[in-house]
Parts: sequence; C-alpha cells; structure tokens
Amino acid sequence: MIAKLIAGPMRGLALALALSLGVAGCATGGGSAANDPNLTPQQRQLRAEAARFNQTVGEGALVGALGGAALGALLGGDDPLAGAAIGAAAGAAAGAGAGYLVASQNQEYASAEARLNAQIQAAQQDAARYRTIVETTRQVVNSHKQNIAQLNSRYRAGQITASQYQNEMASVSGDLESIQNLIAENRTIVGAYEEEISELQSSRRDASQLVAARDEMVRQRQNLEKEYDELLEAVDAAPVAVG
Repeated sequence: MIAKLIAGPMRGLALALALSLGVAGCATGGGSAANDPNLTPQQRQLRAEAARFNQTVGEGALVGALGGAALGALLGGDDPLAGAAIGAAAGAAAGAGAGYLVASQNQEYASAEARLNAQIQAAQQDAARYRTIVETTRQVVNSHKQNIAQLNSRYRAGQITASQYQNEMASVSGDLESIQNLIAENRTIVGAYEEEISELQSSRRDASQLVAARDEMVRQRQNLEKEYDELLEAVDAAPVAVG
C-alpha cells in the first residue's frame, strides 16, 4: 500500500529534492583537522564547530529534505507535489539542526507565521550553540596561554630549542583560524537576522524574539573576539615566531 502511495508523487518528490540540492551544494568536506589525534577534546570540538556551518546548511539540510519530502508527498492529499515541496522545506530545517539560515532558505511554510516561528526557534538554538562554543573556546585559549607561558620559561632557560618551541605550538594557528571562522559565521547569521527584523518591523509585526536572539549572538561574538585577541597577543609576544 505504501509503495503505491509513494509511486504516484515521485515526480514531485524528485523536484522537491532537486530544489534542496541548491542548499546541499554549499557543503564542504571540511573538519578533517578536527580528527588530529594530537588535539585535546576541546580543540577537536572547536574545530568541528568551525567546520559545521557549511555542513549544517548543506549535508544536513539534504538529509532532512529526503525524509521530509517523502512524508509530505504521502500526506499531501490532492496535491502531492505541494506536499512534497513543503515537506522537503520543513525536513531540511530539522535535518540541519534547525540553523536559522536553513530555516530562512526554505520558504515553503504553511503560513508566514509558521515560517517566523521556525526562524525564532532556530535563532534561539543558534544562540545556545554559541554559548557552548564560547565556553569551549575559552578553555582552549586558557590552555594555550598556560602552555605558552611554560614554553617561554623553558626556552629562555635554554631547555628547549626554537624548533622544539615551534613544534609545541603547532596547533595554535589552526585554533586561531577556527575562532576566526566562527566569528565570520556569526556575522553572517546575525546579518540574516537583521534583514528579517527589518522586514518584520517595517510591517509592524513583533520582532522582539528575533531581536533578543540577535543581541545574544552579538554578545557571544564579542566574547569570541576577546578570546581571539588574547590568544593572538600571547602568540605575538612569544620569543619564537609561530607559523
């Protein structure tokens, strides 16, 4: 029975999935550096988060769209094509971990209010994710600062060579890059919030929950920038140039 139901709307399902491929095309194969066995668990988590953005709006969205489109086609009643498209949109947002940009890219919601609700929920999840990212970053930066202080003492005491110093510092550059990427990602997401907030306010709709999520994201970006600056300052003050 289910096979017969699926067979009818397959063309619509294929169209919905084709539309979702545009989102999936944003994905990259990044994140391999996070698997370096020499990294601490916190460093691996930081780098994985930095690589997650493209995967979130790409691979995760496609997986969600596959399930959502199939279910939407089954439940689409007299219009399985529309059901598949709406199901793909909703499934993509869920499959990507409800990231705000994914929720915004999938325009096929039952109503404008449903779309806004999805965006608010996704924005709140983004803010919660960034609070966790900041705590992880703080742990990584504190660990690096302590290690740099110890290396400085050992190097000045002649206990290690410049080459040994650099080897001990090999992972710092990768972590600085990851923090930079997370700051840039945050700016991209906040920019999307700003556009939606402006549209809501111009149409006299309630934007307060998105404003609150936007403000929280900005605060967390400022925290990331502070951690980045502190680590960069420690690296710049090192007696040996770090690549």
